[in-house]
Amino acid sequence: MPVADYLDQNPEYYQKIYQTANWTLNPLQNRDKLLEALKDTIPAVRYWAVRGIGRLGNDGAKFSKALKPLEKDSCYVVLAALAWTYDMTGYEGKSKELYKLLMDMEFRGKTDSDPILYAKMLALNYLVDSKEIAAQFKDKLEWILNNEHYILLHAAENVLKELE
Repeated sequence: MPVADYLDQNPEYYQKIYQTANWTLNPLQNRDKLLEALKDTIPAVRYWAVRGIGRLGNDGAKFSKALKPLEKDSCYVVLAALAWTYDMTGYEGKSKELYKLLMDMEFRGKTDSDPILYAKMLALNYLVDSKEIAAQFKDKLEWILNNEHYILLHAAENVLKELE
């Protein structure tokens, strides 16, 4: 079913995503709502909830226990958001693990190649905010720049420019 038709028939689906994204604009005030949204069945809601926790910065560190189950999320963009959030909340080691997982994912020949490709692109874009981690992946970033899908080239190039 086309996305527009689905949204017309299920307006509450889009509304839930929209509402969660708006909560991230004031994550301190909406902390409890964001924590609850981490458990939602809609991947986009989980994605925005994770981003909201990341926007808390170091204050978000106390919610690592709530974030932990998302390390095995089936939605790759949630993993990309989680990598960024772990870095923003002071968990560089966990962040680095997730960035590595995403950058090493192979998308060619996979039935879910588009979601993998999109998540890799998000992860690369988020690495601009994670310069210390990005520096540890400089060789991988250069490999992506020279060998990966053209959609990833610009993102890898941006991260490498930030490291100069």
